[in-house]
Amino acid sequence: MKLFPLSPIRFHILLAVAHDPAHASLIATRVAYDTFGELDLRPATLHDNLSYLSQRGWVTLHPGKRFALSDDGRRTLENDLY
Repeated sequence: MKLFPLSPIRFHILLAVAHDPAHASLIATRVAYDTFGELDLRPATLHDNLSYLSQRGWVTLHPGKRFALSDDGRRTLENDLY
């Protein structure tokens, strides 16, 4: 049962860090690639959304300023997929 849908930006950010941690610039690159350029995340938009996802506990910040998907983030992403 879906509790709430993720915005397209937040969905693709979570997807971008689903397999391995990434720096913000790599996240933006992955999102642009995965969406065929439809979502071109500017730094302020990306950082605002990363901050939101971090506050929710869906991503964690690892050493070297790399963001990773948390267990709660994985459940949220899976819930949005199904």
